[in-house]
Amino acid sequence: MTNNFEPQSPSPLATDKEIAILRNRLQDATFETNRLRDELEKIEARHQRELETVKRGIETLTSRLEVSQTLHQNLNNEITELQTKLLAMESSKFWRLRHYWFRIKRKFGLSR
Repeated sequence: MTNNFEPQSPSPLATDKEIAILRNRLQDATFETNRLRDELEKIEARHQRELETVKRGIETLTSRLEVSQTLHQNLNNEITELQTKLLAMESSKFWRLRHYWFRIKRKFGLSR
């Protein structure tokens, strides 16, 4: 009498049907691996193109920022120069005389 709980020993050689099934699985796995590799290569190529686009954008923005900073510095220098000129003008004898002239005109009602 055979014990139902004892495992049956597998046959040492796989049958032709089992070999065909394993070959099919291997072929399917190989196909899927190749498909996934192709898809990964496409994704990597797309990401590389996007990265290059972003790098070019950063370079453009960096260049524009440098130009803007130079313009800003030039404007600040011009403002400082004009403020200095204005201060010099306002402290001149002519400017003080002009100021007094307008005060006298207002006092006597000669201004419009």
